Amino acid sequence: MKTTIRMLLLAVMLVSFSEIGQSQTVTINLDSVYQTIEGFGAFDMITTMVSAGLTYAQAYDMLANDLGVSLMRFEIGPGYQTTEGGAFSLSAGNGFGISIQSNFNDVIALKALGVNRYFATVWSPPAYMKYNNGAACGSNDIWANLSDGIGPLSDFVDGLIGGTVDSGALMYEYPNYAQYLLHYIKDFKTNTGLNLYGIGLQNEPRFCETYNSSILNGPQWRDLISVVGPVFDSAGITTKIIGSEDMGSMSTEQAYFTPIFEETNKYTEISRKDLGIFAVHGYLDGVAPDLGNAPGWTSMFNECHRYGKELWMTETSGYWGNSWNSEDTTGAWAYAQAMFLALKYGRVSGWCWWSIDDASPDQYALIYGKTPSMTYYVSKQYYRYVKPGAVQVLSTSSDSTILPIAFWNGAQSLFTMVLSNNSAVSKTVTLSMPNLPTPFNVYQSSATESAVTLANVTGNSVTLPAYSITTLYYQATNKAPTINHVDDTTILINTTLNLTLKGISDGANDHDALAYTVTSASNNTAIMPNPTTTKVTDSTYTLSVTPVENSIGTVQIKAMVTDNAQTNIFNNAFVY
Repeated sequence: MKTTIRMLLLAVMLVSFSEIGQSQTVTINLDSVYQTIEGFGAFDMITTMVSAGLTYAQAYDMLANDLGVSLMRFEIGPGYQTTEGGAFSLSAGNGFGISIQSNFNDVIALKALGVNRYFATVWSPPAYMKYNNGAACGSNDIWANLSDGIGPLSDFVDGLIGGTVDSGALMYEYPNYAQYLLHYIKDFKTNTGLNLYGIGLQNEPRFCETYNSSILNGPQWRDLISVVGPVFDSAGITTKIIGSEDMGSMSTEQAYFTPIFEETNKYTEISRKDLGIFAVHGYLDGVAPDLGNAPGWTSMFNECHRYGKELWMTETSGYWGNSWNSEDTTGAWAYAQAMFLALKYGRVSGWCWWSIDDASPDQYALIYGKTPSMTYYVSKQYYRYVKPGAVQVLSTSSDSTILPIAFWNGAQSLFTMVLSNNSAVSKTVTLSMPNLPTPFNVYQSSATESAVTLANVTGNSVTLPAYSITTLYYQATNKAPTINHVDDTTILINTTLNLTLKGISDGANDHDALAYTVTSASNNTAIMPNPTTTKVTDSTYTLSVTPVENSIGTVQIKAMVTDNAQTNIFNNAFVY
């Protein structure tokens, strides 16, 4: 018989809104906290910006300080190693002619401007690892592939077509491939001074293309992770394995989701542990954009959350950056809705546009040469004002055409609201909450505005033009208190458990015990009376929990740190 306590890291700000007059009501409740943002960015095509006439310094400044990227993506070109046991070359280019060394140079420059998160994806393993001995996949457009022999017998059957092996298949090379990826991760660290944040084992593994590509079905993708993951673990690598980077709907991703999460065999157990991030692409077919919808994204998030995995969107495009058209599903306004849906309902932690630049106006780039597109400015509404470490908090609207999303960042003392008006008329939104954090800086994009800076909001309302996206941004002077995450815990019946609360501070990192208090409460005192908290050190407390005799059930225990010197929205933090 067990009593379970559920503990979840949260940061708190209690907010309520009341409707005034005819204005619309947006309600934000920071007592409900969702995903933590890891970064926003794009695929590195900085060389195209330079070819268009910008200097490297201007390009880096534009990306880091104007657009506000906090995440960048690279391709690991198959020329990195051309023969088994051969030398590794940083001068090898990817499918776009950009060398690995060029990527590393970009990292070094962007790191100096505060951009510290990068991930790389393989479009094709080295040719010598593939049956066709080439980087492109070939003509057999099939989903299945040949495994390396560690998986079920069905993998071999699926990998055969008329008795022949698919020409784009990865050979019996999984262990070699793991070492190949490990070498890249080490080269990244040696040359940039940063740990590579994530690595994708295969871009869009269902698609057999004439460009760099290779295919893996779901079981093979799982088996590959079960080989690569332990190699990374043994080497002490913290880089997260990302995948499957296939199309972003649960019906499509189920072919990859099921083998790694829902089957029961030793390969599933290993790969489930070592997969760091479940990632999707925002396309219908690899080209046409997919806005997604609230139920679809919610389903995807629920499945990932069930297994403790972050959900990312690592590639999208197809939205025309020279058209705002509110009636077109491929205009910049549609892109704004796609971002909202993924962040709000998919609770994605990472978001990455396809290409940072292209030489001419099209639907694949945020920048055309050196000219920002409308999709650039839509991205900027999030990228520049929502930084890694921010958490999404509950936000609702009384008007279904007003699309609100809000983020709280205690470590950086930032509070950001992004409000979209998906209607043909201008609307006013009333903001009402205790300790309203004014003034808000205001930035707005629409058919006639490109992330323009408006007058600060010092009152409690803001006007949203038709089909527009508006960012409200508040920077406080004090940091929120801190308290470390506590895992869900099970207590045996009729026993007492002492939990250690760590990382407690007033947010200024001085651990001044006089500046804060630590309290706790139970949401069901019939099962668990309110616990007691006892100071051990200035940064550590003991939480003592004792269930009622013979009681069974699940209880939420809230332990809260309150900064007594502050009264604003960054004066407390808590764990459940």
